[in-house]
Amino acid sequence: MSNMTRAPQGYRLTVSGPRGATVTAAGGNADGAAPVLGAEPDTVQTHRVHVRAPSGAAVAGSTPLTLTLTRLSDGVVHQAETVFLAP
Repeated sequence: MSNMTRAPQGYRLTVSGPRGATVTAAGGNADGAAPVLGAEPDTVQTHRVHVRAPSGAAVAGSTPLTLTLTRLSDGVVHQAETVFLAP
């Protein structure tokens, strides 16, 4: 993610797509809460996240998926459309 402000920023990551899908950040939120990802000022930050769906929730092949980042400081929302690939 890109943070071109002069202050560190935190973003809450949520996912919508296959019913029951959850998102976790590597090294974080094992409690099931939506992960909060940080970005230092004037940087591009990389985070590894994992999206999981319960067995049978995703159609074989690909299912539409929306990732939503909400900036904690002011509620600005950024979304990305992608797909969840299931076996």
